[in-house]
Amino acid sequence: MVPDLTEKQRARLEELLENRLSRIEKRKERLESGTVADKQRPTAEYGLAGTYKSTAIVYVYQSQISRAREHFRFAAQHYLTAAKEARQCECELNTFRRIPLTLTEGVYVSALCGDDLLKETASEEILALDPAELPAHEYIEEPIDFPVDKFYASKCIAGSVLDRVADDHIDRLIDINEGKEGPHQLYGQAITDFASGIGVENTTLLKRGVELMLEYHDRQRHEDNVIDLIMALEATALLTIARQNGYGITVDSEFTPEDLVDAIV
Repeated sequence: MVPDLTEKQRARLEELLENRLSRIEKRKERLESGTVADKQRPTAEYGLAGTYKSTAIVYVYQSQISRAREHFRFAAQHYLTAAKEARQCECELNTFRRIPLTLTEGVYVSALCGDDLLKETASEEILALDPAELPAHEYIEEPIDFPVDKFYASKCIAGSVLDRVADDHIDRLIDINEGKEGPHQLYGQAITDFASGIGVENTTLLKRGVELMLEYHDRQRHEDNVIDLIMALEATALLTIARQNGYGITVDSEFTPEDLVDAIV
């Protein structure tokens, strides 16, 4: 079951795929040729990862599942590289602060390509994150820190993957989430429910976490963005992680492509 796109939307999808594939080659060439400045490499790697993620979603819609998984794997590799280089080079402060989000996106796409090593590597790196241990750079005058919502959300997701959920991480995210509203509140609630479900082996909580993430996608998606009309990436990733951890939950949604999930689990 896939979303029913109009003829105009399908044409836009084909155009988008061609554009993204061309962009991938150009970005790879720039990175491999050494023309990207060192401090810009984390951002360039992050952008390349996102482009691979987009093409993977298009391939899912086209039922090219093997190719979709390949592009999700490339995306995961580049997200991990982006996080690694953000630690090592003199990049912009916001690039350091993006590390938890970068690694979280790496977890999502590595789950969707079915590469356990990549998924577990990204998750271990998240659990090891400690703002106090980030490298100091003389040119940065203010302390390096992480956005607390993304930091604890990443910890909850990584703990769910590795079946090492920490109650403290869930509690901190719940506290942070109380001050949010709208889609951002839904996202945080989805993660706390999902992580709690893993922690106490509760399939009802797990399923509710996936369903809330689907609601988040529905609230966030925009009709002008054809990628949003194909797949709820975060919800599909959570569903896949649950299945990989041995929980046979199902959700009734065209935005969590069963052919992709079934190919992985």
